[in-house]
Amino acid sequence: MSLFDLTFIRQKGNVIFLGPPGVGKTHLAISLASLKAGRKGRGRSYYKSALVIVDEVGYTPIDR
Repeated sequence: MSLFDLTFIRQKGNVIFLGPPGVGKTHLAISLASLKAGRKGRGRSYYKSALVIVDEVGYTPIDR
């Protein structure tokens, strides 16, 4: 629950959700984005945004 106060953004920290398919990682990421969008910052480009979410990285082979 401590993620949802978004202090990791002010601290310039990272959050990584790891786990098997179907446990709610994407749902949690969407929830964090909704909290951030509800406060301010909608429509900003990713390089100016305080929050960037990358999902489904595991589908790309790392050795390339």
